[in-house]
Amino acid sequence: MEKSKVYFTNLRTTFDCNLLQKLKKLITAAGIGKIDFTNKYAAIKIHFGEPGNLAFLRPNYAKVVADTVKELGGKPFLTDCNTLYVGGRKNALTTWTPPMKTASPPSPRGAMCSSPTV
Repeated sequence: MEKSKVYFTNLRTTFDCNLLQKLKKLITAAGIGKIDFTNKYAAIKIHFGEPGNLAFLRPNYAKVVADTVKELGGKPFLTDCNTLYVGGRKNALTTWTPPMKTASPPSPRGAMCSSPTV
């Protein structure tokens, strides 16, 4: 089996290159441009977060990926998955509540949001 290529970046920024620009460079280097997104839906799996938890992807990062997919002709949408433990993400109906409390509305993300199915 061929070894996987791993792409990474550090969190250091400059006045000329912020973290969002670094993310764009990273996904470009990883080959997102080689994927045919033309008129295709593209699920961007993220963690919407839960009340009291800061471990979620901020909307501005999802927007960089969504905007890139759009530039490549795709139709991006954000999605998350349910959890097995009892909490705000235990089913698809309650999953919608945390993103509205922890992050900004769907429009700044650059993609439609899709609640997971049960």
